[in-house]
Amino acid sequence: MLTLWTYAPGADGRQALLERIRSRAERGLRSLLLVPESGSHQMERALLACCGNRAGEYAQVTTFSKLTDDVLEAAGFGAVTMDAGGQVLTMHRALTAVRSSLQYYRKAGRPQLTEKLVEAARELQACSVSAEALLQAEEMSPKLHDLGLIYAQYLAFCQNGPLDPSARIDLAAARLGESGLVRETELFILGFEGFTAQKYTMLEALLRASEGMTAALQLGKDRLIYGEQRKTVERLRRMAARCGVETVQQALPPDPAGKDPVIAALGEALYDSKAAGWNDCKAVQLYEPSGMEEECELAAALLRQKALSGVRLREMAVVCGDLEQYGPMLSAAFEKYEIPLFLSEKTDLLQKPALAAALGALEALEDGLSFESVISWLRCGLCGVPRDGLDRLENYCYQWQIKGRRWLEPFTAPTCGYGLPARDEAERLAALEALRGRIAAWLEPFRQALANAKTGGQFAAALQAHYEQICLEERLEERCKTLQLAGLGREAAETAQLYQILQNALEQFSAALAQEPLDRRELLRLLKLVLRQYDVSAIPPSLDSVLAVSFERLPEERLRHVVVVGGQEGIFPPEKPSLSILGEEDRAALERLGIELTQKAEERAWQQQCCAARAVSAPAESLAVTCPHRLPDGSPCRQSYLFRRIAQLCSITPKQQEALEQLRLTAKRPLMETACKANELSASPVEKTALSAITAWPEQAAFLRSLRAYDRAPRGPVRDPALVRQLYGGQLSMTASRLEKVSTCRFSYFMQYGLKAQPRRQARFGAPEIGTFVHYVMEHTVQELCRMPDAVPEALAAKHVNDYLETQLPPGPRSARFLALFAETGKMVCQIAGNVWEEIQAGAFRPVCFELNFSRNHGDLPPLTLREGDVTLSVSGKIDRVDGYLRGNTLYLKVVDYKTGKKEFRLSDVLSGLNLQMFLYLMMLKQSGPAALERLAGGRAQRIEPCGALYVPAKTPYLFREADETDEQFQSRLDQELRRIGLVRDDGDLLEAMEHGGRFRFLPVSLKKDGSFTEASSQVSALQLNSLLHKTEETLRRIARQISAGDIEADPYRISWKDSVCRFCDFREACHFDTTMEKDCLRYLPKLKDKEVRELLEKEEEERLRKNGPEGEEEWL
Repeated sequence: MLTLWTYAPGADGRQALLERIRSRAERGLRSLLLVPESGSHQMERALLACCGNRAGEYAQVTTFSKLTDDVLEAAGFGAVTMDAGGQVLTMHRALTAVRSSLQYYRKAGRPQLTEKLVEAARELQACSVSAEALLQAEEMSPKLHDLGLIYAQYLAFCQNGPLDPSARIDLAAARLGESGLVRETELFILGFEGFTAQKYTMLEALLRASEGMTAALQLGKDRLIYGEQRKTVERLRRMAARCGVETVQQALPPDPAGKDPVIAALGEALYDSKAAGWNDCKAVQLYEPSGMEEECELAAALLRQKALSGVRLREMAVVCGDLEQYGPMLSAAFEKYEIPLFLSEKTDLLQKPALAAALGALEALEDGLSFESVISWLRCGLCGVPRDGLDRLENYCYQWQIKGRRWLEPFTAPTCGYGLPARDEAERLAALEALRGRIAAWLEPFRQALANAKTGGQFAAALQAHYEQICLEERLEERCKTLQLAGLGREAAETAQLYQILQNALEQFSAALAQEPLDRRELLRLLKLVLRQYDVSAIPPSLDSVLAVSFERLPEERLRHVVVVGGQEGIFPPEKPSLSILGEEDRAALERLGIELTQKAEERAWQQQCCAARAVSAPAESLAVTCPHRLPDGSPCRQSYLFRRIAQLCSITPKQQEALEQLRLTAKRPLMETACKANELSASPVEKTALSAITAWPEQAAFLRSLRAYDRAPRGPVRDPALVRQLYGGQLSMTASRLEKVSTCRFSYFMQYGLKAQPRRQARFGAPEIGTFVHYVMEHTVQELCRMPDAVPEALAAKHVNDYLETQLPPGPRSARFLALFAETGKMVCQIAGNVWEEIQAGAFRPVCFELNFSRNHGDLPPLTLREGDVTLSVSGKIDRVDGYLRGNTLYLKVVDYKTGKKEFRLSDVLSGLNLQMFLYLMMLKQSGPAALERLAGGRAQRIEPCGALYVPAKTPYLFREADETDEQFQSRLDQELRRIGLVRDDGDLLEAMEHGGRFRFLPVSLKKDGSFTEASSQVSALQLNSLLHKTEETLRRIARQISAGDIEADPYRISWKDSVCRFCDFREACHFDTTMEKDCLRYLPKLKDKEVRELLEKEEEERLRKNGPEGEEEWL
């Protein structure tokens, strides 16, 4: 007998079936419960709870796939069956075999098409459609003609090879009787809305072979929404008639005991325009939080509240029409609220580290061994490369952009790029070369094996050999043990399955494409496609967890509380377009030939409405539906008509964001976040409550206090003097660039020179390297010109450019881009050399020293040294060029520095501790005293006196010549761009000696008609220059005190009203400088005109002389 039980949304068909099964078990009668794949685990648990120990002896839960396996095993059928990956490969083979006969799909070759064709074949087989029937539509559509050819070839390959999984159910139906599996057994069916033709064949065989069949179907009043179930009822009746079996149909009671009456009736009322609704609906609530993340957090908070009241987590569920979008946010929210969540969705295996390791080398070879692809492969953590070694390798390969065959060749380029080599350079390079050798030992044999492989079987063998070489199986076993020890049981279980999945994929390649020709590019695409067909056996991380599920996968389980998230249009109910290659026109054409496939678009839409109705009536005690106020892009969110319908039926208004704010107080982490938002002076009532509640957890309260202290606390200081000495050494060693860095930001100085942190950069001929190059060429060129004044500057410079390329740069391959940049820079420096020689010849000053080195070891002169308290500060440096002019017994000096970058000089910078380089050089010369005099004058002078400190722009400007511009006008503009930057003494005789003629083409001064300096001139008096040197000394002493005290505070200065030096800082990610925090604020540098600074300097120097007297001042001047 066939018994049909129908029940309305809200009724409990499951319990009625379980009671019937229990009754049979008590009488010693066998029962078999057939359910969908997604609900088998929950149903086994429910069966055990209802029937007790006798369930295992007299009752069993099964699915169509499990039943098929059991029947074939009982019947002694042992044929090899292809899996989902094998189906894809067999379809690829079929598509290749008939491609020349295709019309619609002749040029199509994308892997996605193969996957769609497999889905179409599964649907056709499920609906018992033969290839011959499909080919009858040839005249109706070239597309259907091609599908018929491909489908026929696919079935032919399946007949001569491993059995297609879709054919197993037909075979099982044919052998069900002889298996005796369901003899003296009654079959119970639950959780289905409809069946395919294949499954109806199996059901008919079950009905004939079993003791009887009882099917429970949810059936509402609406004939469209429940159309699929009505068709199922009629088909089951016809099936029973063919079997000569009586059919009895019975409607179950609409209101099961213990279920809220509103929720029980809500599913039916959703689509009933005559439904009156309810006025008192405490069990149903609507929420409208601000966004989707807040929706997920609200769902977690609501269910946590239920859990705290004693509800088991497995008695609650979150239902969503778009888990692909909401899934990650739900996982994060439930983790935040410490609620275990089981997300019932398929994961992409290609994102797993194990498969990244398996495919990494193949992808890298396919990508030409690019830097990114090789490092990505090694970073998966399963290649056995140590973490610290891999970090160094990545930095080196990034620096030199290692790619292609360079991975297979020895590393010879220095680890320092184009800079100076490190002391342990040989050891560093040897360690990197050892790692490269290991990687090459993996890649080269694999590359050769792939190059020799021509068929799918050969490629599979090459991959298997590669996995054995890198010990992938052993490394996965180690990873599993590590995950188990870390308490990550689910991750460990998934990882344990991945290697077997990989082996299955290779076996399918060998079986389906053993002799089929294949190229490497096609191999990678197919392998990825095959692996996407598999899934790990997803089991809940704990027996008690909240289920997150889509509408159509909501199991027939007795739930107490349900939250529906995503109550917006398109998600509640979901509007999911069909992705099948069999479109609506194709289905209509086949229907005219009497070929009926699965649901059409309109039927699927009604089915989704049915699933939504089932979801809202699923819980016994409470239902909450959420809809975000705004979407992630900030646009307003449109509420679903079902969301509005529930509000209308239940006479409720959606609660806003404030509802979540209150619920955040129920979990430690959200409570802490709320408390952290509270300001001591102004806090919302919820924030005040959070602050009070934190005191209930002493540990959390202490943590909050530490956070508040951190908000105000400075970054330092480093209080232990021993640590300061360890960071910077017993004596503070400085250079001009280091002083510039500490004056820019002390934390940046601490990172670079204390912790020795270095940003990762590519080895390129950039600004620092160009600067070194220009200095080299200028030094050697000007030296030779001083010996051979009649030589051509540009020719001499060109010679030294070539010398630098041959002798100073590291060996190794040089890219075309580098050579082009070097040539362009060389041309520029030759032009600058000519300009510099013109300047030297234009005055009486002559170079007296090049690259004058002030340092402790091997320096020409000792470094600048001063004592500040217990700290000794030593400043080293190298002056590019010192020009001298001997008049009487006095040697007048001009300090020159070449600058390839953009350089600005403002006197006000000195007041802020910036732009000190030239003044440091003058102080070095002053402190060296007799030694400097002997070095520079060689006994020809008795005293030295500074008269200028100048930067030479060592980069030719890019100027566009105007159409009507004369040569003189263009040269005047060029000279203006190349004019020196810095300071000169306001002594007319010295200015004349520096540049004859008074027009000052090179010097940064110009005169008015009355002989006075213009406002734009950069000149100082002797008194003002002395004051600048005193300012520099004060800055040095202040810096010495700050560093020795362990001061590492971030104090960057503002460049403009909307920008600061932080934008260019390499360490901003480590600093976390934030002006919204109490401890962080930008410095504003004083912006004074040079005239104002000169006046200030003169006043200060006069005051200093008045207090201290003139003693000692004349030693310098």
